[in-house]
Parts: sequence; structure tokens; C-alpha cells
Amino acid sequence: AEAAQRADDILTHMEELYEANVLDEPPQVVHYTIVCSTWAKSGSRKGPQRCAEILSLMRRKFKEGRENSKPNTRTYNAVLDCLSRSMLADRAEQLLYHMLSISRKGDREAIPDSFSFD
Repeated sequence: AEAAQRADDILTHMEELYEANVLDEPPQVVHYTIVCSTWAKSGSRKGPQRCAEILSLMRRKFKEGRENSKPNTRTYNAVLDCLSRSMLADRAEQLLYHMLSISRKGDREAIPDSFSFD
């Protein structure tokens, strides 16, 4: 859990530096995804909530015009992994149905793959 928290802290710091105009580029989808994956592997009870918050932040930033914050299949899979490892099957199933819904509506970057269904 310590490594996940450290990765999360770095991501938060990157956001702060970007907002303060210290960094030219904001965190990108890969950064958020890595942090969610780290939470999934940590086994921490904090992981599922934190992944949900990160996913929500990514969606909000994307809606605000930050194209490189849009969650993709790997992001959703990292969150699904975290939920599954935390025995939150109902929440994982809801997220999978969300992926199916948005991909049917044209989001080609969030199409579930074989990992999504594991």
C-alpha cells in the first residue's frame, strides 16, 4: 500500500505543478492508469475508492477539454482489477456494463477486451 500511496502522491503533485504552470503538460492517461494499477496490486482497502476517484477525475478533466485525460480500456481494466481483487464484484460488473455502454455509443478507446471479462 505504501508504493501505491507514493505513486498517488506523485500524480497529485504532477497535477499541482501543472495547475501552477510549472509543468507544460498535465498528467496523461498513462499516469493515471499506472496509479490505478498500483492500487490494484497493493491489496489496500483504500484502493477501490481511490481508483473510483481517479476515474472520476479523469472523466471530469476530459470533459473540461483535457484530451489526454480520457480513460481508455487499460484504465478501466486497472480499475476492474482493483475492484475484483477487493471482492467488489457488483461494482466491477457495473463498471464493465458502463464500458460496454460507452463503447456502443462510439467510444472506441474504451472497448472491453479479454482482460475486462476476467
